[in-house]
Amino acid sequence: IMKQNQVAPRILIAGGKGVGKSSFARWTTNQLLNENEKVIFVDLDPGQREFGLPGYITLAVLDKPLTGPAFCHSNPKMEKSIYFGDINISNNPARYLNCVKKLLEIADNLASSTP
Repeated sequence: IMKQNQVAPRILIAGGKGVGKSSFARWTTNQLLNENEKVIFVDLDPGQREFGLPGYITLAVLDKPLTGPAFCHSNPKMEKSIYFGDINISNNPARYLNCVKKLLEIADNLASSTP
């Protein structure tokens, strides 16, 4: 449906600890890269991040498959990192939501300007 309407897919992966979210995100990203030049990856987990440093949420543009765990990724293009300041979002949910909103606005702008 999305290909027919030329709409880029937006996928949210959520779940409890240890259920395979990171593995599924890497697999999904790699599948999308099979059909697209780039994938915009928004990492909203400041505690177990896929890119960047602990305490940050990050927006990366990927053009290569993700292989292995987070520390093995080959230098993705980091568009924006926002310092949340904690690895536990429940310590300051209002700040976390503000940081997420800013990062998603940047992602929307980037998506509309990226072929």
